[in-house]
Amino acid sequence: LEELRTRFYGLAGQTDRNAAGTAFQNLFNELLDLFGLKPKPAYRLTGEEIDGHFLLDSETYLLETKWEGERLSEPQLLVFRGKIAGRSNISRGVFVAVNGFTDNCLDAITRGKQPNFSLLDGYDIVQVIEGNIDLSTLLREKLRLFAAKGTVLARIDPATLVC
Repeated sequence: LEELRTRFYGLAGQTDRNAAGTAFQNLFNELLDLFGLKPKPAYRLTGEEIDGHFLLDSETYLLETKWEGERLSEPQLLVFRGKIAGRSNISRGVFVAVNGFTDNCLDAITRGKQPNFSLLDGYDIVQVIEGNIDLSTLLREKLRLFAAKGTVLARIDPATLVC
């Protein structure tokens, strides 16, 4: 975890955001592996790329990771939503954007729509790499709130989480 933490913080200062995004994708897969979530690397299908997928409690989640210079807006999330919807009615995903998401984006992907993925941001990643919460617990709690309330970006405070 310490080595991943060092690499993660090193990516923050990288000026080439494309390179940082690719490095973060690899780092996040290593983080998934560290917590026993059996990640599979990125792969291409006709006309699209999937950043990978992982297992949590015997369920498969498609993965999208981004580390861009600004918070993400709606179009990239809608593309991911389409990737998931194109699989099966049981497909779901996790979208990780270190710099977060715009408020309009969060509203646009949930208003009148049934979301098929949950979101993680930089706060979540820092909580994991600082050892405040393990990734499996964080994902389970976020997915529980997603399923129960439709909250795509739940803020999980490790200090108040009762397991």
